[in-house]
Amino acid sequence: MTDYNKEFPFEQVSRMDSDGDCCGDYANSPHELMKLGYAESQIWSVSDGDEEIVQEDGRRLNFIVYGPSGMHINVFGYMATKEHHDGDTFYTEEFLMEPFDYKITNEESTND
Repeated sequence: MTDYNKEFPFEQVSRMDSDGDCCGDYANSPHELMKLGYAESQIWSVSDGDEEIVQEDGRRLNFIVYGPSGMHINVFGYMATKEHHDGDTFYTEEFLMEPFDYKITNEESTND
């Protein structure tokens, strides 16, 4: 398995709205995209990270994972690209969420 910790490098062509913007809905299943003519090797699962990470300064990080369409854990949708994948490569994107209003103290972080 190859896992890249970087921005997903391909254009999500199956999410194009009628005006050409890439902001449409994700498909509910790989089969929905196959009916539109995409090969299974063009279809990617889109999952959210298993857990949120809270930094000491209150910044919150989360992750989106793009992987082969056979993935089923934490998947919230499917999309397709012009490019084909090898069925064993994942891209993990980190993104910043709204911060908490307080800083975590050492005592709070050890009480988990």
